Amino acid sequence: MLAVAMGWHIYALTHSAFALGLVGLAQFLPMFLLTLVVGHFADRYDRRRIAAICQSLESVAALLFALGTFGGWISAPAIYVLAACVGAARAFESPAVASLLPGVVPRDQLPKATAWATSANQTAQIACSTLGGLLYDVGPGAAYLACMLSFAAAFAVWAIPLQAKPASRAPVTLESVFSGIKFIRSEPVILGALSLDLFAVLFGGVIAFDAATVVFGLSHQFTVSLIGLFVLGASDTISVVVRLSLVQLRTPDEMLGRVSAVNSLFIGTSNQLGEFESGLTAGWWGAQPAVLVGGFATIAVALLWMKFFPELKRTRTLERVDELVPSQ
Repeated sequence: MLAVAMGWHIYALTHSAFALGLVGLAQFLPMFLLTLVVGHFADRYDRRRIAAICQSLESVAALLFALGTFGGWISAPAIYVLAACVGAARAFESPAVASLLPGVVPRDQLPKATAWATSANQTAQIACSTLGGLLYDVGPGAAYLACMLSFAAAFAVWAIPLQAKPASRAPVTLESVFSGIKFIRSEPVILGALSLDLFAVLFGGVIAFDAATVVFGLSHQFTVSLIGLFVLGASDTISVVVRLSLVQLRTPDEMLGRVSAVNSLFIGTSNQLGEFESGLTAGWWGAQPAVLVGGFATIAVALLWMKFFPELKRTRTLERVDELVPSQ
């Protein structure tokens, strides 16, 4: 809802696709700058507390959006500043939330739990984007107030029962700060999956996703466009489940926060920076050429990644790194 409200609001104020892209950039920069810090927080402190505090801060940001709208003082720079504050809160929240699931369900049920969590998340994004649009039609203030209440309700994450995990008291060193990146580099399957998602979604999506993006870009028929979006959403959901399961099953719990922080950076790069790239290209060439360029660029990336990361292509199991199909 907040993404829809911010997007429509900034466009209403500026009538600029480039300004719309800057909202994504404003959310991405804090995540980029804080990646190495937030991972340590998720591994050293109660992940539920981190998530609850971040949800509270996002609730305050949504309230400021609403007050600025009702008070008439909201402006494009104010939206960028508040978007950056939301981005900073999500930088801490994302690895903490991503690291919660392995502490809730048994390890052998993690892929199924990830699938359910992903489906719930995708359903919420679709349904609430629709709700955000309907509320924005009433007025942007109404959409922001709904966001504030939703973030406040999410404070209930504090009540999630987790197995007690002693806090890490190991000293913070440069080696420990960069250990998440080092671990990902040592795991070709994880590195391939994360980097594919980064570049694929940055340009358009992840091969079926890319083809659906191209179809959507070329289509002038509502039904064909709708089918393209359906395939796009379905393939993206499968990609998310596989990627998150790989990360959670192949990463030790004591390092999961740092690895999830890098994963969140990749996701943020592909999503928020992708919004900036989309706004930039749409501003240059128009919406349809921007979609087509993104779709074809992503197909090229996916094909190249099959060559660069053969381990990823041959992997047939989510958990065991050495269980690969022999090369043909």
